[in-house]
Amino acid sequence: MAQPILERARAGELDAADPLAGYRDRFALDDPSLIYLNGNSLGALPLATTRRLESMIRSEWGGALTRSWEHWVDLPERAGDLVGALIGAAPGQVVVTDNTTVNLYKLACAALDARPGRHVIVTDQDNFPSDRYVVEGIAAQRGAELRLLATDLSQGLARRGTRLDQLLLAQQPRSNEHDEMLFIVIHQIYELWFKQSLHELGKLQSELESGGTSHAVRTLRRALAIMKIVVAQLDVLETMTPRQFTRFRDGLGTSSGFESAQFRELEAVLGRRDPMMVAAYAQGSAERERISAAMSRPSVFDSFVRYLAGQGYQVPAQTADRDVSQALQASDAMQQVLKKVYDDDSDAAAVCELLVDLDEGLQEWRYRHVKMVERRIDARHGTGGSPGASYLTSTLGKPTFPDLWAMRSLG
Repeated sequence: MAQPILERARAGELDAADPLAGYRDRFALDDPSLIYLNGNSLGALPLATTRRLESMIRSEWGGALTRSWEHWVDLPERAGDLVGALIGAAPGQVVVTDNTTVNLYKLACAALDARPGRHVIVTDQDNFPSDRYVVEGIAAQRGAELRLLATDLSQGLARRGTRLDQLLLAQQPRSNEHDEMLFIVIHQIYELWFKQSLHELGKLQSELESGGTSHAVRTLRRALAIMKIVVAQLDVLETMTPRQFTRFRDGLGTSSGFESAQFRELEAVLGRRDPMMVAAYAQGSAERERISAAMSRPSVFDSFVRYLAGQGYQVPAQTADRDVSQALQASDAMQQVLKKVYDDDSDAAAVCELLVDLDEGLQEWRYRHVKMVERRIDARHGTGGSPGASYLTSTLGKPTFPDLWAMRSLG
């Protein structure tokens, strides 16, 4: 029977027989009785590090002075390649810079800057305290939302990522009417697609501003596919008769389909600027802050204008340098630029057409929404207090990208 490995004498025997035992002498561990297993917060000091730091301070800094920059400047890449060889990465794919917490700060800030539509930082509540403090500070500084998730290693990553158990508990009908469940599910699905659309449009703006045509085209096609699904969902909702809807309508309170904060944010990202978009949300609420922030940032069309400038087109200054917090106005000069884009028949023209498709898809959704409301409540007031279908009809016929439509009359 094997001896218990928890006995110190047995552990000493195994240690002595371990082919790696000699590596202990490479560290500054002067107490032979010390068993040091902390490799997370602060590992044992390698003796080679002491020698290297002394050489760097005395010879490279003290002696060579600024001449040392000749080999210091690419040290992050050279050190990264050494690490890359250990983890199977190709040369140039790993860079060694700063410590973990500083890198986390830079990475989180860069992620928020790279995707203008992002406003949520997610971490688990068991993350290292200093790292949590960093993201808490970034969230407060940027007006972002910080979500601390409970850690349960027993459930596995896939289930923790999808959280289906929580999702499937989110449908809570207020009545005993069979059809209310359909109404709830459809509207919750809308919210999920709105969330994904915001995610995609944030990526699209980053790709446009960096000049990534092929990536922007792929993202636009995905956004269009999502829009088609959003429109098609109305087919399911229209299977509900007016009578079936009115049986549970009073229990909906003051909720309204057009009071979706995410839809308002989506409209703002696409360029709508209207103070009434935040009227339904309390001062200081997360919804109001997100919509207001989106209305103060460059819209998708503003990112597209920067993309065209990067492609060599002479974008008019009044469009390129406009106040992005104000509504986009049609511009004859911008339409002339777009006409040239189409005349050139380049990749930029393909981006134009996909943006028109996106605009048309949004208008189609609005129209289908109007007709669905007319079928259910006609001229009666909406659940949010709006004048029902007549209010929704007033939102039709307003293009998101007016210049892309107006330039078609130029021939």
